[in-house]
Amino acid sequence: MAEEQDFAQLCRLPTQPSHSHCVNNTYRSTQHSQALLRGLLALRDSGILFDVVLVVEGKHIEAHRILLAASCDYFRGMFAGGLKEMEQEEVLIHGVSYNAMCQILHFIYTSELELSLSNVQE
Repeated sequence: MAEEQDFAQLCRLPTQPSHSHCVNNTYRSTQHSQALLRGLLALRDSGILFDVVLVVEGKHIEAHRILLAASCDYFRGMFAGGLKEMEQEEVLIHGVSYNAMCQILHFIYTSELELSLSNVQE
């Protein structure tokens, strides 16, 4: 019993399902997906566990392959579809500007997209 409480505290699981829905005795957290994104963003900000470098317009952007593949059909095809990029540490990205790719990655890691007159056409 004490081990379960320790695990809940380590993983920041709520002790009461006040912000969740119980369906057929299944606990469903409404906060988990946002906590997961915050954790992935923290890994990115800390430079931890990167496993791919995207090269866009000659500039390097480190990222987490699994998150890219889970978030975007383009990257899923690239990293899980048997293409050569599955094995490459550096992947050249064509047809998108560096700034646009930074915006795309920001969205993947945060679910936030900042649009302005200067970037909307990218």
